[in-house]
This record gives sequence, C-alpha cells and structure tokens, in this order.
Amino acid sequence: MCTLYESHYHYGVAALINSLYSNGFKGDIYVGYRGDLPFWALEANKSTMDWEDSKTLRLANDLSIHFLPVSSNVHFTNYKPEFILQLWNNHLNQSVISGIFYFDPDIINKCDWSFYENWISYGVSLVNEIVWNDMPPTHPKRQQWLKVANSLNYSVTNNLNSYLNAGFIGVSKNHIGFVRMWNELIEHSVKEFNFDKTKFFQSKNNYSLFSVGDQDLLNLTAMCTKEPISLFGPEGMDFLGGGWLMSHSTGSPKPWKTNFLKELIFGKKPTIQSKLYWQYSCGIIKAHSPLHIRKKLFAMKAASFLSRFYNR
Repeated sequence: MCTLYESHYHYGVAALINSLYSNGFKGDIYVGYRGDLPFWALEANKSTMDWEDSKTLRLANDLSIHFLPVSSNVHFTNYKPEFILQLWNNHLNQSVISGIFYFDPDIINKCDWSFYENWISYGVSLVNEIVWNDMPPTHPKRQQWLKVANSLNYSVTNNLNSYLNAGFIGVSKNHIGFVRMWNELIEHSVKEFNFDKTKFFQSKNNYSLFSVGDQDLLNLTAMCTKEPISLFGPEGMDFLGGGWLMSHSTGSPKPWKTNFLKELIFGKKPTIQSKLYWQYSCGIIKAHSPLHIRKKLFAMKAASFLSRFYNR
C-alpha cells in the first residue's frame, strides 16, 4: 500500500493508516513525501531500502511505514503512476506480494482489508466519481481524449458509462500494465498535448482536452486498457449514501482543518468524511492529543445537533 503527501496532509496519512490497520491491514506502507517528516514519525530510523534518505518507522511487529523523500517538482496528483511504478520495479519483492494499492491521503478506509485483496483478483480496482458519474461512451469529453489514444495507436476496449476518481487504485501483479499505460499517457500528453505535470488543474474550462489531467487520463486508460477492470460506484468513496468501502474527503477544508462551529454559521453540517477522520484519529498513530480529539468530537457533535435546526 502506498500514498503521497506534503504539508499538513500528514494528518490524513496518519488517519488513513489507522483505518487500514484497525481493519486488518498488515505489512509495509510506502509514503512518498516532500518537506519534513511529520512530528509523529520523528522516531523513524534509517531505512534499508535503496531510496536516498529514506526512513522506516516500525509501529508494530506487523506494521512498518517507509518514508520516501520525493525531489520531483511534479504535482503529486500527476506523480501517482510514476511513484507506483518506481516502487514496483525497483523496491518491492514481486515474488512475495500479490499487488499494490494507492490511496490519497484524505481517504479513510471502512472495510476489512481482505476485501481489497480479493477485489484486485477480479481486475484493476477503481471507484466512480460523483461528478460526471453519468458519462456514456459517446460523451464529447471521451471523444476528445481519443486524440491522445489515437496518437499512440490505442483503441477503445471498454465502453464505460461512468467517470472514475483517481484517488484510489488497486492493481494485482498480473495487471500492472494498466499503471504503465496510465503513466505513458501522461508522459505522451506532456510532449504532444501541452500537459503540465506541475499543475493540478490543467484548465479552468471543463470543455478543454484536460481539466483534471491525471484523472482524465486515468479514465482514458480504463477505456483503452486490455487489462480487466472492476468498478465500484460513487458510494465506494461516500460520494453517495450507503457506502461501506472507504470515505474520500475531496475539496476543502480537510477534516483536520475544519472548524465545525464556524462552518455551521454558513449552514454546513459535519460530513461523514469528517466524522470518520476523527473516529480514526486515535489509533496506532497519534497525530493529535487526546484533549484536542475530545474538543473536536464535542464541537462536531454540537454542530451536528444544531444543524437539525439550521442548515443550508
């Protein structure tokens, strides 16, 4: 399992790891980062990995976190496939692992880890977005993306009806070619279609070739891949109600930055993503003091109660 973070997103990494471990994940977690190590990882020791200045924090006999400094100036949202391939090709023992998973650092896992291990046996594991979730094969955006595919002589193999979120991907060792294609499409788009890897948004206009480039090209990869894929609906990230898989806190402020009573003034009640973040803020990693957690839980409960009478 791997993730990427910089700045205050280390709080999200801590809660993500807590949520994975409490739901049965055991083993090694690889964290690419820019900047300083988080304060909760200062006891990390020099790693045995062949990655310059890497450090390892052993939290339990069955859980270790490897912190891997990233010197690239590429925006992390566009760095995901390159990072996954770096780990896969150079730093993982492929004879003993079945696959690799990437989670954004603002995701909380809600599901037993055994489900994920089974899931990747069905195909590349992906979750649908709520934005543009209804995106039929004839959608004009899909037709635009085919400019990139056609320039590489790729053809459509999957007539998808939904738009995919790039915050999570699970790939078995047999289907790692999906990540290679995703990375190839990004690199090709840099050379031929003015894709800027240092930017999150490629354009302010949704009608442009790319808006959120890495996610658009993930969708193009899913359209053209010959690897099997297995898709989960938007409830898989709590974009719709009834989800039991994971919870993705897109947008801002992030749960660890949210002032719940201030948000209530603007008619916003605490989200399920915030509730789950603070639920898993206390675990094998303690990124907040017990007093701070109690204060946040109280403010969140108060805001939830008051939102019954006042909300947007």
